[in-house]
Amino acid sequence: MKTRKPHIILKLAMSADGYLDNEEPFLFSNEKDSTAVQKIRGEVDAILVGSNTLRNDDPSLLIKDPSIVIERVKKGLTPQPKRVVLCGASPLNPNAKLFNDGMAETIVFRSVNAKGDEFFTDLVKVKTYSSDRCRIDELCESIYQLGIRILLVEGGASLATQFIESGLVDSLRIAYSPKLIQNKRATKILTANSILASMHLHKIEYLNDMYAQTYRSNQTSTE
Repeated sequence: MKTRKPHIILKLAMSADGYLDNEEPFLFSNEKDSTAVQKIRGEVDAILVGSNTLRNDDPSLLIKDPSIVIERVKKGLTPQPKRVVLCGASPLNPNAKLFNDGMAETIVFRSVNAKGDEFFTDLVKVKTYSSDRCRIDELCESIYQLGIRILLVEGGASLATQFIESGLVDSLRIAYSPKLIQNKRATKILTANSILASMHLHKIEYLNDMYAQTYRSNQTSTE
């Protein structure tokens, strides 16, 4: 049976030497790229990150441009996209921004074996799955059942790899930074080229000292 899923946009940012993650905080983006990402966030129902991104970056996953928020409301959307976190049984930071700011609905998918959820408030919905690792197709089905039809995946290399290997990505945006990480312990994504064989180049954005390429699946008809 075909997986019911939202339209999935996978967003990656890559250093000049091909890394997606670093052991230390690393700013891949510039102001023009950040503005472009804000516009993408304005078009989606939810944003998904993994536990590594949550732990390392503590993102708010919010739209910060008031004009984009206003346009969402005019379209009948919520002011902010839902925020979705995928994690296994590892502990979460109770002080993370998205657990405490009350700015958008937040949904956490956790292993049934996870402990330490007592800090979650009514602002956070917790969904559990039966193993320590959630299958991406099952996650997407669950997200679809929550009424989410367009999903932006902003996780790091681990989450991106899982989505690429699932074959469920509809759109892939890769932003290329001119900066070098030069850390052999940083993370490269090894499967990115495999997905491009089933996609076509949709557009190129020139973002001052950066550029971004957006690819779309040859199988999807969503504009």
